[in-house]
Amino acid sequence: MSDIGSKRCACFVLSGLVLSAVPALGVDAEDILNFSWGRFSLKPQFALTEMYTDNLTFGNNSVTSSQIYRPLLGFDLAGTPVLGPATTNSSVIRRQESDLVTTLSPGARINFGAGGANLLSLEVVHDQVANLDHSYADTSQEHIRFRAELERSRLKLSGKSQLDYLSGLLGGSLYAGTSGTLIKRRSWSDDYKLTYDSSGKTDIYISASNSETDYQQGTPLLDYNTWRGSLGTSYKMTAKVALFSEGHYGQTAVNPNIDSQPKGPHSTFYGGYVGLRGEFTAKITGTVKFGYETRDFAGASNASGSGTPAVEASLAYVPRPKTQIALNYSRRTDVSPQISSQGLTYDSVGITAVQVVGNSGKWSIQGNVALNGSDYGDIPTTLPVLATDASGQVIFDRLGNATYKGVLGNAGRSDRTLTLGAGLVYQPFLWLSGTVSYQYESFSLDFRDAAYASLHPLIPYDNHIVALRVAVGF
Repeated sequence: MSDIGSKRCACFVLSGLVLSAVPALGVDAEDILNFSWGRFSLKPQFALTEMYTDNLTFGNNSVTSSQIYRPLLGFDLAGTPVLGPATTNSSVIRRQESDLVTTLSPGARINFGAGGANLLSLEVVHDQVANLDHSYADTSQEHIRFRAELERSRLKLSGKSQLDYLSGLLGGSLYAGTSGTLIKRRSWSDDYKLTYDSSGKTDIYISASNSETDYQQGTPLLDYNTWRGSLGTSYKMTAKVALFSEGHYGQTAVNPNIDSQPKGPHSTFYGGYVGLRGEFTAKITGTVKFGYETRDFAGASNASGSGTPAVEASLAYVPRPKTQIALNYSRRTDVSPQISSQGLTYDSVGITAVQVVGNSGKWSIQGNVALNGSDYGDIPTTLPVLATDASGQVIFDRLGNATYKGVLGNAGRSDRTLTLGAGLVYQPFLWLSGTVSYQYESFSLDFRDAAYASLHPLIPYDNHIVALRVAVGF
């Protein structure tokens, strides 16, 4: 066993001994995991995750790129290059590689308030990631989360903010064509809603949200910032179900991180919904809304604006006291991370289920399935393709390199990500849980232009992940 592997085993053993010793020594977990001063409370957090993945790099050994050339054999007496026969050199775009990944996640959460309708919460978590065989992928990440629930008289404010400093390998639609390179980025999001109860049955609300991703310079992905504002009203049809309608307007700005990519146009989107929320039956609660959304790019002659029916649904179903099933669906417009004036329609559907096992409440089985799809709009783009002569033969330059010419192509495509997962959770105490889980992820894509497909760095992949996680904290 390697030195790193020995340290990991020792870390898990030591963690298990310490955690098992806490109740055995008669120490109250509240004394070391929950410090309170009036309305303030400090709650330390810690998690240790050991994960095996058979595709750390999001690669696919069967996907290759080809280069056509004629080897330069030398020069004749007149100095003219002497070239050999045409040769094709193929190489794997991104190899599939497995690894064992350890993540240590210490953190803390600070709460202020009496709980319930009035609570402010701030959580800070640090991730330290170590890979057994790919040390270049070792990294660290920071997560800052804020949540607010405030209520006074007829006003209610609820919302959350999150700031993440991330670093890691990217795959799927965010693969940047930089194999073996950690992509550093800052992700920031806000989502707040202010509600005024105008009467016992009606209310008026405004909501505002913001999301931003900022990649490090040199990354061939676009930075983006999206803000959105909504105005709506609700009417209680019954004591448990409300009918609501809302309209929204927003903008997305994109910026490149490489000099060869020009700054793209802003896009605006707007639309409206009608929907229901509340307790529909004794076993079904949630929100369902239907509407329409349109996105346009400002002043862009070559842009793929889009309009689409927009749907959002979040439903919880409790068929039995120990069984919970949740359904989430969303359909909306968005922008491409690669092409500044390309819009897309995004569909996401997911189902999660939790089954408590036994009467102790300490064991549960969890399962999930999700399908995310993105349809990127048709947009013309200039593609470099092999230059050929009248007979169809590739034209080479004097040093044996294949020559290319620009032709008009289509950058439209469709992406699909399927995720399946299952896990076993053991929670002997409120402050301690252990999870063993398996997850399968499959990414596929379909280009509408074969020439564009041959040049784009995106590739399909499959990934199998087995993880063991121990979490401590209230």
